This record gives sequence, C-alpha cells and structure tokens, in this order.
Amino acid sequence: MADNSANVIDIEDSPSELLALIGFFVFFMVGTGTHLIFGAPPAEPVTSTIEILGVLGLLLCTLICLWQFVFGHGPVITISPQGICDRRHSADIIPWTAVQAVRVSCWSFEGMITLILTIDPAVEQTLRRSAFVKCMRWINRAFGVKGLYISALGLKIGYAELRKLIEARIPAAARA
Repeated sequence: MADNSANVIDIEDSPSELLALIGFFVFFMVGTGTHLIFGAPPAEPVTSTIEILGVLGLLLCTLICLWQFVFGHGPVITISPQGICDRRHSADIIPWTAVQAVRVSCWSFEGMITLILTIDPAVEQTLRRSAFVKCMRWINRAFGVKGLYISALGLKIGYAELRKLIEARIPAAARA
C-alpha cells in the first residue's frame, strides 16, 4: 500500500495470495478431473455435466489468477479525495458523491467479508467495464446481488484496514 503526497492511497495485490488461490483452484481441478476420469460413472448424466462445468469454471479462475500474477502489476484499488477506483471492476474513478450507501456482506464461504457500495445508477452506467465484468454483473443481478462489491481478497491489506480507509472518505449520508 502506497500513500502518495496528494493523499492518494494505492493498494496493490498480494502475489502470495494469488499463488494460494492458484494452488486452491488447481487442487480442486485435479481432484474433480481425477474423479471424472477414474471414478465410477454417475447414475445421473447431469452429475457429470456439473462436474465438467465446475472444472471449466475453475480453469477460467486459474487462468485469470495466472494472468493477474504475470501481467497485473500496479495498484488494484486507488482511494483518493475525488473517489475510489477498483480496477477489478473498472478503470474509472467512482466519485464519493455518487456513493449512495455502503453496507457489509459476509459470505458463508470462508467468512469472506465484502463492502457493497451502492452507486448512483447514472454514474454506474458511465463506467467502462470489460466483457467479463459485464457478464459477471449480469449474473450477479440475476441472483439479486446489486452494488459494487469490494473485497480485500488478494490484496496486501486486510478487510478491516480497507473498510477503515473507504469509510473515512465516503459521505456521511451513505454510511449504513
């Protein structure tokens, strides 16, 4: 994490966390793949289909983490007096005035905690996003997940410090 002279905080990714994620994905891909190849055929063909889709999903996650590990140098999140930029979502800065609400979400998987920023829809429409992020946003909305999720997963700082940095900058009206 770097704090620049203009009160801009850059938060970088953690190579060790990325390697751990890659190891996790590879472990489960190998286990599921081994079960598919050498295990007894399932009673239902749907089970094999789900396992194959799971392996393909883990392969995609592994490739994304490898790409980030090799080519993803520089800050992941930038927090400035003007706004916040999480490059995992968009390279654009989201102004603090566009943040309408902030809430905390805890996922049951490993107790992962994320901050959910509710952004002004007019500002959200102007954000430039990759095709992958657009697809994930569509999938999340289909399951009722709305807002911009910001997690400390894979970063050099922990959740508590990230939350403190963000909440210190957001407008008082947006705090839940």
